[in-house]
Amino acid sequence: MEPATGGGARLVGELVREGDYWTVAFDGREFRVRHSKGLGYLAVLLNRPGVEVAALELAGGSSSSRSSEREAAAAGAGSIEADLGPVLDPRAKAAYRRRLDELEADRDEAEAFNDPERAERARSEYDAVAAELGSALGLGGRDRRAGSPAERARLNVTRAIRAAIEHLAEHDQSLGAHLMATVMTGRACAYRHDRASPVQWTTSTRPAERHGQFEPPVTRYTESGGVSIAYQVLGEGELDIVGVPLLISHLDLFWEDRFAAAFYRRLASLGRLIMFDKRDTGLSDSAPGDPSLQQRIEDIEAVMDACGSSRAVLFGYSEGVPMSILFAATYPERVGALILAAGAARWPSAPDYPCGRQSEEMMDAIEHLAEHRWGQGDSLRWFAPAGVAESAAVRQRFARWERMAVSPSALLRIVRMIRKVDVRGVLPAIHMPTLVIQRLDDLITPACHGRYLAEHIPNARYFEQPGCHLPWLDDSEAMLAEIEDFLSGLAGHEPEPDRVLVTILYALTDDHLAVAGRQVKAHRGRLIRSTSEYTMATFDSPVRAIRCAAALRDGASASGIALRAGVQAGRGRVHRRGHRRRVRSGGRGRGGRCPTRRDPDLSDREGPRGRVGHRVRRWWSTEAHRHG
Repeated sequence: MEPATGGGARLVGELVREGDYWTVAFDGREFRVRHSKGLGYLAVLLNRPGVEVAALELAGGSSSSRSSEREAAAAGAGSIEADLGPVLDPRAKAAYRRRLDELEADRDEAEAFNDPERAERARSEYDAVAAELGSALGLGGRDRRAGSPAERARLNVTRAIRAAIEHLAEHDQSLGAHLMATVMTGRACAYRHDRASPVQWTTSTRPAERHGQFEPPVTRYTESGGVSIAYQVLGEGELDIVGVPLLISHLDLFWEDRFAAAFYRRLASLGRLIMFDKRDTGLSDSAPGDPSLQQRIEDIEAVMDACGSSRAVLFGYSEGVPMSILFAATYPERVGALILAAGAARWPSAPDYPCGRQSEEMMDAIEHLAEHRWGQGDSLRWFAPAGVAESAAVRQRFARWERMAVSPSALLRIVRMIRKVDVRGVLPAIHMPTLVIQRLDDLITPACHGRYLAEHIPNARYFEQPGCHLPWLDDSEAMLAEIEDFLSGLAGHEPEPDRVLVTILYALTDDHLAVAGRQVKAHRGRLIRSTSEYTMATFDSPVRAIRCAAALRDGASASGIALRAGVQAGRGRVHRRGHRRRVRSGGRGRGGRCPTRRDPDLSDREGPRGRVGHRVRRWWSTEAHRHG
């Protein structure tokens, strides 16, 4: 607040445009919104308080445009107050009707050849063209008359200003109430001071960065399990944000789309943004065989190591959400917070997960597109709003995105993996700050998925908004503002992880297994003990434990040693003594039965501390694998 010259208190407001965004400051509060025509009109009015500005002038951008209209009218082109004649002239109506005939023929042919997708596209376009033609005709097919330029300007400007004020009110209710009370619309528009609470407004424009001036970040590669993973780093700051991408991604194409580029640059203003393409997508290598969730979280670890990031906020989007959840549960000391947007713990339905039924149609459709029509932009209808998906130009650009982001065979492998993913059992192990973001019009991930995550992750924060699946479309600024507010609350919050996921491998042998230590190390495990009677080790994933067990089996077989092995995975509570960590059972784990001495060939042996025919969970008190 600043003192007014008249002795009262005068509020201060500011509008600053930077490219596609406005920074709005009011009464000490500040937020950012995407540019709209209505905001542009408001800026003109706020910059000229008490002055009436014709709607026609606002719509035309300057008084000179209004003068030219009057000059044209004086020259015989008609008055700006008179109507502009029929909405559609005879030539345009004939073109509309020809297009309707073509679409009707196209629809009939598609139905005859049993091509429901083509028939649906023809039907949708037919309905849109028919509606457009109908809006130009009145009763009995009579022509509707187009309104005068002044009347059309009044309607359009009023609608745009009201929409802009409503959008501002969503961010700041007091600002919305002030503008609703002080902004007058009509043939002439004006901003009139509120005498009770006057506001001193300033408006300005900062030069927008010209297209092509921004240099995309350098793409680098790191190796993960023999596969090269592409990554980029943008921005700087003490906070690292790792973006775990959606179903298909391409680092270079992100920067060619102005909305996606603006979204990620805004995100990079909150910290150092680390982006990567998952294996089988974008600039990263294709991997042999079907991908696994375990391999993908190893890719996150490899990228963080390559960037020198010991701890980061994971921003998982869509298919990146279960990856982020599993990584956070496995490596809690490397995750400061989680942002989970447009994702699910699992997508298919299950007897205890009915909301997955809405996603099965999506997965079936994506598989069908991968097999028959990938690279033609048809998947856009699942990712973007209907109005965007119907644009031929946008479909053409998205078709290129499909072709460059993932091959049809790789997409089929990914969808097969998604059908198997289920991290619901891990959600109670998430104890770091978590923000769940859900969009209500998301066809890939319906709202029930996000609500399930928020209900089952302890103390999760939930944000819901209208919009489609792609984060940079619709009201992305509201999403980014929520993320910024969430991250601002993390200052000084670095709790020690009290629970981790751990897998125990226990193998019984009838002689000392010399290869035990080497195989455990090769599979990134921690050897707890290896004697002539048993080998015990811990791993940070069941996959590594199982692979190690198979390698021990092969080594024992080659040495003529009998071996029985079992693994068990679950959550354990971390206990610390100085720099040492120990993990004790946090509940019943999951896994197969631990082999006992009563099994064939081993029933006559006793362990060093008596019979060992117990489940692996008896050894949860062993020291856990130390990370980092």
